[in-house]
Amino acid sequence: MEYELFYLIGESREVDLEKIKKMVKKVVTDEGGSFSEEELEERRKLAYPIRHEKRGTYITSRFSLSVGEKETKTIDKIIRKLNLSGEILRFLIVKAENLPSLAKRKKTIEEREKEIGVKRIVAKKEKKEYEEKTKKEPMTIATEKPTPEIEEKETKKPESMDVDQKIKERKEKKEELSVAEKPEQKKEELSQDQDEIDKKLDEILNI
Repeated sequence: MEYELFYLIGESREVDLEKIKKMVKKVVTDEGGSFSEEELEERRKLAYPIRHEKRGTYITSRFSLSVGEKETKTIDKIIRKLNLSGEILRFLIVKAENLPSLAKRKKTIEEREKEIGVKRIVAKKEKKEYEEKTKKEPMTIATEKPTPEIEEKETKKPESMDVDQKIKERKEKKEELSVAEKPEQKKEELSQDQDEIDKKLDEILNI
């Protein structure tokens, strides 16, 4: 029976990557397994931190077991030994009969990495063009002078002020007229008073 072994090594342990791979192969071969030559290796960012690791290397390989009825127990032993290893963050062993070949998956990974690489190149190019454009055309705050029409509106007095001024001028004129007319009014009042006095004197003398 053919099995697929999928395991993850943290970024901090990538220096010892080859050493860890040899250790994993030894665990399997000691239990009667034999590895195929095909192997996938992919460095990726983790979906969430595992043992404080944010990035890691995923390794996929396949091995065969021919121990008959003892296969299940052999797989359990392999799993137990790998669990005791502190170098491996995660691992998974599954039957490979219904899985696509490693060669096909490797091609898919390469195509995806190529596509990502192209996107990154385009993004860098666009960023560079944008930076060059912003350097040539620095942002400035508009300080334009107001148009003549606006200046006229700003300097022109409101109509309400003209009306107030006219009312004030009319009041002043009325006051001047009233002052000028006061002496004549006083003369008329004095003459009226004198007539009344004369009438009263006549009445008294007649008595």
